Amino acid sequence: YGTLSHCWGTTQMLRTTSATLPGRYAGIPWTKLPLTFRRAVDTTRRLGFRYLWIDSLCIVQDSVDDWNGESSRVSNIYRDAVVCISALDAKGSSEGLYRPRNGLLHRPCKIWDRIPISLRS
Repeated sequence: YGTLSHCWGTTQMLRTTSATLPGRYAGIPWTKLPLTFRRAVDTTRRLGFRYLWIDSLCIVQDSVDDWNGESSRVSNIYRDAVVCISALDAKGSSEGLYRPRNGLLHRPCKIWDRIPISLRS
């Protein structure tokens, strides 16, 4: 599974509450998801994963009991995820994940599919 790290922002965003919890089990219409969530779901699927954990949807926001139980597990949820998608530049859930950028301003790096012999301990 993957996780989404995102800024909640100052506007009211989609979240799970005691009142919306029963409907969450049936699913959330794609059109109701803010842009950041839609992009994260799309990225998760493209990477071949089926599940995406989003704090505002997976923790019942107006339940002290759920918050106390789930918030104590958040570090494990992020640690155990295969991938964490971070919306670092977005100021809220409606801004999405991607920004245009000038590739010439960034230094290229090599990503190895194996650890080189010289770096093995």
